[in-house]
Amino acid sequence: MLAPDERQALIRGLPLTTPTRRHRVSRRDLEQVIELEQARGWSVNLGEFRADVVSIAAGFRWHGSVHALVIAAPQGRVQARVNRLGQALHEMAASLAS
Repeated sequence: MLAPDERQALIRGLPLTTPTRRHRVSRRDLEQVIELEQARGWSVNLGEFRADVVSIAAGFRWHGSVHALVIAAPQGRVQARVNRLGQALHEMAASLAS
């Protein structure tokens, strides 16, 4: 939900830690993933922060502030439906945006 220059400044300041083996550690890779997710309308974390936990989110602006709808669940319960759930969150977030 950040403007590109704000997003790049934030990414430059992030520590490059690796909480799990799937964690993205390259700032360039992270920027590319964010651009892809921004174009798609929703984001996904497939065990990159906590192993075996998936989170899916769609952001939206509501009355001038940023909000997000989020689903978090054990990986085995939702991984096969990530794309459907992400699209559903995106549609719901778009309907709430003002």
